[in-house]
Amino acid sequence: MTKIAEKVPGWVARFLLPEIRAIVKEEIKDCRIYVDDRFKAMDEKFISLRNEMTTRFESLEKRLGVLQRVAVLEAEVKELKLKLAGRTES
Repeated sequence: MTKIAEKVPGWVARFLLPEIRAIVKEEIKDCRIYVDDRFKAMDEKFISLRNEMTTRFESLEKRLGVLQRVAVLEAEVKELKLKLAGRTES
């Protein structure tokens, strides 16, 4: 009986360990594929966000130019009103 008990671990190692290793390798492979896919999805989201932010900043830069011109025009109009008011008083 003890001789059989001694042979069982060797038998288990020869037949079951390769199968167990194959299963574990497949699980690890699947896990890596899942993680790689998640990273790819995150990269795509970051690229999309970067493009959206770039577009928004460009739009804001254009608006700032317009706002600066409007501010200058408002100052000129105010100055012209003051000059016109001074001429009408005389």
